[in-house]
Amino acid sequence: TMLKLRTACTTEIDDVALAVDDILAQIGKNGALCKNSVGIFSCYFEFLENGFVTALCKRLPFDVIGNTVMGSATNDKAGLEMFSLAVLTSDDVNFSTVFSSSIDADNVEQCIADAYGTARSKLTSAPAFMLALAPTMKNLSGAVILEQLDLASHGVPTFGSLSNDSVLTMEHARTVWNGEIHSTKLALLLVEGAVTPRFFISSISARNIFQYRAKITDAEKCIIKHVNDLTAREYFLSLGLNEDDLHSVPILVDYADGTRPIAAHVYGTTEEGYALCGAETPIGSTLMIGKMDYHGVLSTAEEVLEQALSETDIHGILMFPCYSRILVLSPRAEDEMEKIRTLVGTIPFWLSYSGGEMCPVSNKDHTFNRFHNLSYVLCVF
Repeated sequence: TMLKLRTACTTEIDDVALAVDDILAQIGKNGALCKNSVGIFSCYFEFLENGFVTALCKRLPFDVIGNTVMGSATNDKAGLEMFSLAVLTSDDVNFSTVFSSSIDADNVEQCIADAYGTARSKLTSAPAFMLALAPTMKNLSGAVILEQLDLASHGVPTFGSLSNDSVLTMEHARTVWNGEIHSTKLALLLVEGAVTPRFFISSISARNIFQYRAKITDAEKCIIKHVNDLTAREYFLSLGLNEDDLHSVPILVDYADGTRPIAAHVYGTTEEGYALCGAETPIGSTLMIGKMDYHGVLSTAEEVLEQALSETDIHGILMFPCYSRILVLSPRAEDEMEKIRTLVGTIPFWLSYSGGEMCPVSNKDHTFNRFHNLSYVLCVF
């Protein structure tokens, strides 16, 4: 079985027809595609507003899912205001895509069960893995969306990303399916066949993790209530952090199940002094605090790429680094992408910055779907 990856990209925002022709030419430059193909793209929001994405989807002879992002890259180019497309193509691997109905906190379970069921019904067997492009929503965490996907699919390995935007309000954040553009729908791609995806993760550099270790003594989903029996706010303040720091604390959470710790963002605290986090923080986990800096971002990218590239039989790599990494690198925002392009060389890859990363983690017995922040996740196939 062979699953191949072809990529195409453009920064041409003004001339839609020219940009569409250019993308089609790039996809075709290595000859015809295999029997089955599917597209995954990410782009600067203006590529949706100028009609380019809708025009391109009409011309492509296969399903396409996509989202808006702050930056993307392929072997040919990296940029913050770019359109980048990955085409998966194979003679013996099957693809199925779906756009969910509009998700909110009340219907998330039903929406995702229905969407997964629709996509799964087009395949003859369970998918080898799936790729999810989820909406960024104020009242619904990506961790909840992933939890429902995991339940609906009975644990199919899920790799994915949340849409994001070049402004922090995320007002332009969108997901797309076959040219249909939405702010609260989930785009899903199921991959069926003899494919062996391998997943790699890095987050906060080991030298940027402080020596404090504490127990999460009370929590619910993505909310840390108590740490060492203090409220989360009291605990953070006891370490010498001030109130302003509590809107941007990078943390690591060790679930104590033999898997690697998850990186998460603390987005702020509630009136009760509980911490609102970007990933799940179960009771009994160990909490660590870290920081992110320019050197840490580049060194973790290099470390995880070395691991991934040491695999044999690589046909392509899909990558979702967290967009917080771009913010840390600023004003040299493209340095991580350029370093990755250099290190990967000629192996086809597609990179899209993420508002929250979905990537499986394993211990010696099991694989679990987990939601991450501040991380750089890779899928090698």
